[in-house]
Amino acid sequence: MEKKKKIEKMERKDHFSIRKLTIGATSVLLGGLSLGLPNTLAKADTNTNSNNNSGDQNVDVLSDPTQETPTSKANKEAAEIDQRAAAAAARVNSATSDVENQASVVSENDTKENNVETQTAEKVATNVEDHSTENSATEHQTETSTSNSTTSEENKPSEDQAALETEAEKKTNDQNKVAPAVQDQNKSEAAKDDQQEYNISITNIDDVTGETLYGTGTYKVKAGDKQKIYTGYVGYKLMNPEALEGYQFTSPGFGNAYLTAPDHDVNLTLHFAPLAPTVVEYVDTDGNLLTKFSDSSKASTSKSPFSDQDGINDSKFLARAIDIPGYELVSEPEIEKPITQVSSKDNVNAMVLKFVYKKIAEHAEDGLPQGGGITGTGEDYGISWSKLPGGVNIDLVKDNYGQNSYEETIKKMEDRYTKQGFSYIGVLNNHDDSDPTNRLELYISVHFLQHKNVTVNYVDQNGNKLADSVIISFNKDNPDQTNNGINPKQNWYPNGEWKSEQKSFDGYTLKTVKGATEGKFTTFAYNVTYVYTNEAAGKVTYIDDNTNQVLTTDDLTGTIDSTIDYSTADKIAGYEKQGYKLVSDNYSGATHIFNQDSTKNNFEVHLAHDILTSTVTKNGSQIVHYVFTDGTTAHDDSVQSTEFVQTIKTDAVTKQVISQEWNKENHTFDNVTSPTITGYHPDKKVVDGATVTVDNPISETTVIYAQNEHELRNQQELPASQLVKYVDEDGNELHPSASQSFTFTYTGDTYDKETGELISKGTWNVTSHGFTSEGVPVINGYYAISGFDYKDGKYTAGGFTAENTGTKEELNRTLTVVYRKLGKIVPVDSSGKPIPNVPTPSYTNDPTDPTKVTPNEPVPDIPGMTPQTPSVTPTDPGKDTPVPYTPTPDKPDIPTPQPTAPQPTNPTTPDTPAPTPNPQDVPSEPDETPDTPTPDDTVTSHATDDKTPDEPATVTPHATTNRDGDVTPHAAVDKKTPAADKTIATSEDKRATLPQTGEDDNEVLTAAGLALTNVIALALLAGADKKRRKKN
Repeated sequence: MEKKKKIEKMERKDHFSIRKLTIGATSVLLGGLSLGLPNTLAKADTNTNSNNNSGDQNVDVLSDPTQETPTSKANKEAAEIDQRAAAAAARVNSATSDVENQASVVSENDTKENNVETQTAEKVATNVEDHSTENSATEHQTETSTSNSTTSEENKPSEDQAALETEAEKKTNDQNKVAPAVQDQNKSEAAKDDQQEYNISITNIDDVTGETLYGTGTYKVKAGDKQKIYTGYVGYKLMNPEALEGYQFTSPGFGNAYLTAPDHDVNLTLHFAPLAPTVVEYVDTDGNLLTKFSDSSKASTSKSPFSDQDGINDSKFLARAIDIPGYELVSEPEIEKPITQVSSKDNVNAMVLKFVYKKIAEHAEDGLPQGGGITGTGEDYGISWSKLPGGVNIDLVKDNYGQNSYEETIKKMEDRYTKQGFSYIGVLNNHDDSDPTNRLELYISVHFLQHKNVTVNYVDQNGNKLADSVIISFNKDNPDQTNNGINPKQNWYPNGEWKSEQKSFDGYTLKTVKGATEGKFTTFAYNVTYVYTNEAAGKVTYIDDNTNQVLTTDDLTGTIDSTIDYSTADKIAGYEKQGYKLVSDNYSGATHIFNQDSTKNNFEVHLAHDILTSTVTKNGSQIVHYVFTDGTTAHDDSVQSTEFVQTIKTDAVTKQVISQEWNKENHTFDNVTSPTITGYHPDKKVVDGATVTVDNPISETTVIYAQNEHELRNQQELPASQLVKYVDEDGNELHPSASQSFTFTYTGDTYDKETGELISKGTWNVTSHGFTSEGVPVINGYYAISGFDYKDGKYTAGGFTAENTGTKEELNRTLTVVYRKLGKIVPVDSSGKPIPNVPTPSYTNDPTDPTKVTPNEPVPDIPGMTPQTPSVTPTDPGKDTPVPYTPTPDKPDIPTPQPTAPQPTNPTTPDTPAPTPNPQDVPSEPDETPDTPTPDDTVTSHATDDKTPDEPATVTPHATTNRDGDVTPHAAVDKKTPAADKTIATSEDKRATLPQTGEDDNEVLTAAGLALTNVIALALLAGADKKRRKKN
């Protein structure tokens, strides 16, 4: 009874549900009427005898229903058989053979009857009325027993189950009575001798109440008869199905089956336990209950022993999570579980399904109904329900739920009502479309809970209202926005996300908020309470600065903007008597007002321990021994002897001696510093001056030295480098780079390995390193423009000093010397345009200066053209120098000059070079031709040697162009003439050149010879020309 009270209590709460299933009680039995047998063959169950001791009645026995009593069997058997035969004959008429065959099949094998039933199910379905478990007022339980039955009204099956069973029994009776009606009369006569009766005793017990259930009774049967027994009830579970083993059953369905009577008595006791209710709990991560929902299992079923035939399986409960303000769901949003748990006498044993939430808003639990997680009770919505529009009828004749569009219908209801402000929280007796139809379940309950308003309260610290509460309620999905879309009559309730508003009140500050300040409407009324206070608080803290501990704290209370009434004087005076002295007090000396910000109402008083000083005069001595750990002497003893005065300092608060110091005047021994012993450390670095008394005039102290273990730390190596690169303006390397490197090395710091103390700092090998500067080379065809220094007559790059404190970039530097290509001598005509197809020689590098070129560069010789100047000295080595040329006029007759001896004077360059004589007019072998390093046998005005002879001998003014287009003026030289008497100038010789000429003394003499040769050549040319004119 205690369990029933608990269940009744759970059913008191009101909520909304769609009672979805309208059971067609007769629809499921349509197949049982398909044989078309006359109604006279269907047995009507009547209660004609209430005497429980009367065991002769044949109720629920599938034998001939016209048999009233087993007495006078010998006189009535023949008549009964005749009646069956007559009835069968009247039924079949012209189709006798077909009916007999069909009846024979049913009689011989009960398992084949379903095939017959399904053939005409749809035809008969039109004549059957569906019965709703919600609205039916008809009492379907028409079957009672005249046997020894103790069934009470309370334990009868539900109306729907009884109605289904009645139809099922009619079907089975009709099927099993056809066969005797069409059997041969001779066989029926033979059956007269087989009249032995047996007792079938069936006891079905509710294990919780101990009462017997509907269907309990004792029945008289003959072997082979079929007796209906109950093997399942709506809302119950069969606890001992093994009791049915060894018996033959037919026609299982709707919680019952027909037992084929054996040739002996049967005593069956079946135990049933009520299916436990389902409780859906919504808890936080700590297990605190936020809210909950429960439902009974009275309309559910347990798996039938014949589930493979009757389709009765464990009912399922589907639960859905809901929105809870201030919480976030962290478990799965949906749970489905079969209903298999049962209740006992002492334990309801509810099946609990849990959804877990994480709290995301501080004090969110304070807004829950009944305290939520604080009290651990939550709100139980119970199982009472009322109907919402949009349900669906399930046609039980159909094989599965998909044929009734079950899942589609549920989805449509969910889409509709979640918009209208309901939470879809679960389904009792849930199914998939593929599930076979469970014809014993009373109904399917789809649970929707309406959303509730949110109330926002504004109170002070004592709960007094500061403003009227604000009700938040709206549904923006309702097309009719009257009353913000809320219309309970049309099932429109609050829906969507809401947010509360904090208000301001003069003289008050917000203290806390109980509940989440925003969220989604949910199935219960949520409260948000803003708590304000006009109370002000502060404190005065007294602190011991010696120990940094709080001595005491005085709380200050009042209201905002009021004067603080407090004084620190008495407390300070009390602490001074205890030996303290005042350090600071930031409260005294001003009037203080309670601030709305409580942190500005806090003050501190700092106190320190006072020190007491006293002296004692003593005579004595102090000896300090220094030993190693093995006891051997480590150092000579330190001995002091004197008459001294001891000064004692005492903490006035703790009364503990702070120090004892001796000085010579006052008979105080000096502190003794332990000597340093390499590789060892003392257990006392300093021995305090000892205090001696008359009774103990000698003070001895032993200092023990232990060997230190050292280790090096922080060793470092810092690489430094200098790289000098020689590149053109595009970064192309013109000369191999010059690199230097160096490493700064730090020896590392020495530490005591045991104590971690620094013993000594390490050293660097050097603190700075100067890199050597690199020379700037002369690169043929280029001159240096940047990246170098000029000092002491030298061009250099690099040579910086690296410091061990520099960064990586400062220690490793790349220096770049940039070169630019040398300019050229460009012959131009009188208009300044370059003359095509003529040499444009580059300037010649100054061999001693990478930034310059040689002066007085000779211009190229162009046949038939005369340069404006015979040489140029570039002012910008990288800029081309244009040299104007003019055509050379015809030469007039020139008298033969008389040769004169050359004078050693500075040579000069003629304004216009003489034309090159024809080869036939030039002597084939001059008197003296110097040897030159020219690769060709004979150098002419069109030679293309790469190198210019250092010093030509016989000269005809012309030029030689090398591969780079550089042109060097020189004279024609016959290499066949030995050069033994002529010295070629070397680079060393050229260093002593004359100003603006680049020639030495030898070159002067050579030039004089060249001038003489030119004069002779000109004379010869003039003579030849004169002969030609005379001849002409």
